[in-house]
Amino acid sequence: MPLVTLDGLYRNRPQLGWAACCFGVFNLETLGAVIGAAEDESAPIAVSIDPDVAEPAVLRALAAAALAAAGAAAVPVAVHLNHARNLDLIMRALDLGFTSVMLDGSALPFPENLALTRRATQIASEAGASVEGELLAPRSLADVEQAAQFARLTGVGYLAVSVDSSGLDLGLLARLAKNCTARLVLHGASRLTEADLTRALRHGVRKVNVHTELGRTFLDGVRSALGNSCGKPQEILGRGMAGTRSVARDALRRCGASGMA
Repeated sequence: MPLVTLDGLYRNRPQLGWAACCFGVFNLETLGAVIGAAEDESAPIAVSIDPDVAEPAVLRALAAAALAAAGAAAVPVAVHLNHARNLDLIMRALDLGFTSVMLDGSALPFPENLALTRRATQIASEAGASVEGELLAPRSLADVEQAAQFARLTGVGYLAVSVDSSGLDLGLLARLAKNCTARLVLHGASRLTEADLTRALRHGVRKVNVHTELGRTFLDGVRSALGNSCGKPQEILGRGMAGTRSVARDALRRCGASGMA
């Protein structure tokens, strides 16, 4: 199946109440696990790679593997660069063939974030890629208005709101979804209860990043295999991969993405 952009994950699937999962991968095993889970669940997904996941040469190799695996998958898969903080990384990812990029300027003053994200949108749009920007989760009506303005002025198709230790105001999230030109993305969703995640989906969240749980589960599986004196590398890594695949399937079900491919 051809690679898709983030927009391609929603083609012919416009209804609200479900979200595409974006799985953070950091080696071939986690990559294989999440694509396997997507095929198990017949769900469209994105696989994302963080710029700091490895040295540049390893990052290029992982990107090539992700692009090849996505193109061979039985479900739509987008390949996404996560949390790029400069335009050089955006351009490098687009040259490698990423179909989606994220410019994370959330640590910058609002005007600088807006200008940098708008430029990233221009660059990525010329390459036919989807673009995600990020702001902190809204804490007031003024934040909602500013976030809606940010999406409109930058032209991003996706706007990430991060869940921090103080949680998420679902009422403000719903207002933002109603007034925002971009699809809303949840980062830090592992901090939410299952009930609050369901409400967030109902209130307009369309993409959910799944990262922390995957890494933790993979490492737990590897440690378990080592503790049981598994001697072969494929057995050790396979234990981590099996757990990761199970966690990814659960995430797809919680986000209502199963059967959406």
